[in-house]
Amino acid sequence: MDAFELRPLERQFKAEGVALTRPVVNLVRHSASAVKVIQRTVTAKEAPVQFDWRLGEVKVSDGQVAYQDPAFLPRALTVSLKSVNGVINGLSTDSNIFTEVKVSAQTERGEAVKVDGQFSKVGGRSKLAWDVDKASLSDWWWLVEPYLVSTSKGGATKASGHVGFGGDRPASLEQVQASVGEFKLKSRSGLEWLKFASLKFSDLRLDLETRTLGLNRIEAQKLQFIAKRNAQNDFSFQELVPEVATKAASKAASKSAPKTVTIRENKAATAPWTIRVDELKLDRSLFALSDDLKGRDTDLKFEDLKLLAKNFHLNTGASFIAKSAGPASNIKAPASSIELAASLNQKGRINCGARYSFNQSKQTSISICGTLMYYRSRLTSRLFSMHLLLRARSGPRVN
Repeated sequence: MDAFELRPLERQFKAEGVALTRPVVNLVRHSASAVKVIQRTVTAKEAPVQFDWRLGEVKVSDGQVAYQDPAFLPRALTVSLKSVNGVINGLSTDSNIFTEVKVSAQTERGEAVKVDGQFSKVGGRSKLAWDVDKASLSDWWWLVEPYLVSTSKGGATKASGHVGFGGDRPASLEQVQASVGEFKLKSRSGLEWLKFASLKFSDLRLDLETRTLGLNRIEAQKLQFIAKRNAQNDFSFQELVPEVATKAASKAASKSAPKTVTIRENKAATAPWTIRVDELKLDRSLFALSDDLKGRDTDLKFEDLKLLAKNFHLNTGASFIAKSAGPASNIKAPASSIELAASLNQKGRINCGARYSFNQSKQTSISICGTLMYYRSRLTSRLFSMHLLLRARSGPRVN
């Protein structure tokens, strides 16, 4: 410990710096009910006098931290960190001082974690830059499995970004970059319904307050999606629904007398999400649909699929709309576009493109064109093209 100052009568303690070598910290989060048990009312006579303390700098070398949350859902959470190294500045009882942290650590599975930023103690906004390397998506799939029942494999992940939390606003993510290696998902019956060789996205921004999700670019290599329907009219994606939900749905469907249910809309809870994607790119991908229902036997397979989509918004409360330049701008917004090319059942090929443009004069233009070539007994080729020009008048008509 560096130079320090202790004033017992004034209940103050200050230290310029503290060095901790191989410290061990165990943290356990108790449930709300357990906390209430140990709480009791403290009278004015019993209330302790505040002891003020401040540490200028705390250096940690080769530390260990264990965190347990028995009440975490869907199952108890345990995180163990080792090789904890870093510097912490501003540890104090003074709520006006931010605590600055720059720490690196390693999990028991070998994941490398780095955190750099500042914490606000009371009322302020905390901001942290974070970096995760050598993580595996399948190791954390148990967080998603209660909502999407599948067996996962692979998914080596490297990600970084910024997170903000605290204050009077919900948490937010900014500047998130991530890359995921080969990843596979299997249904309960063993169908490998989703897999990809690699997935990358850049500049992800998530704001829970405004309910917006933005992505600068998403790129997937060898994305494969397979759906099936058997002779009993059961779809493969039904296996992805949790059993609890499936049983509840079956029980509701078995009741012969339907009941009228009045649903009250909660506007705050149902506020639509806005999702913006500047660029989506799929390369060497596959989409397959197999239908074994009697009278509808169909095998549709799009192979070597290439897709490039640009400048799109998706509003969960409305339709798929183009990216807008903003209400205060008179500049024409970038046109939204989709380009698609794929082979069809190894007997044909499809090429298609669509373009959507919008500007502040309320003029909308949509154009679609493409070619479809399919070979059965002979080679057939079709060329289709469509162009729409829509004009909408805003405000009352003036004669």
